[in-house]
Amino acid sequence: MVVDKEAADKRKLVSKWHPTTKGTLKRNYRVPSKSEGRRLLKAVASLLSDDDHFTDATSHKGCQIRRESAHGESVCCNNVRALFDELPTPHLTVEITPFPAGPLTEIDYIKAEKLERVLRSGPSV
Repeated sequence: MVVDKEAADKRKLVSKWHPTTKGTLKRNYRVPSKSEGRRLLKAVASLLSDDDHFTDATSHKGCQIRRESAHGESVCCNNVRALFDELPTPHLTVEITPFPAGPLTEIDYIKAEKLERVLRSGPSV
């Protein structure tokens, strides 16, 4: 039985992404330090701003990183939310919400794949 290697690799890339009961696709990612977490959040924000899979022509102003709490920052745009939180340990949570509301589609998995490539660009823990 010959398995399509590219398809298998793609599945491997998104294997850590899990559908949630809210109908979103979610990934938790531990980061080694606060500065690395910020760097990844900026990288995610710039991917969301530049990539055609994520852009929505009506509201394209780039993605702003906002302070969420005393120890967390997030970027929300184009149906993707990335939250970097320093406590209890530095970690990044990335969530993709399908739009319009409905089941997760191939497009959501393509987004997950692109985000995963950005997340893996840094040193892993």
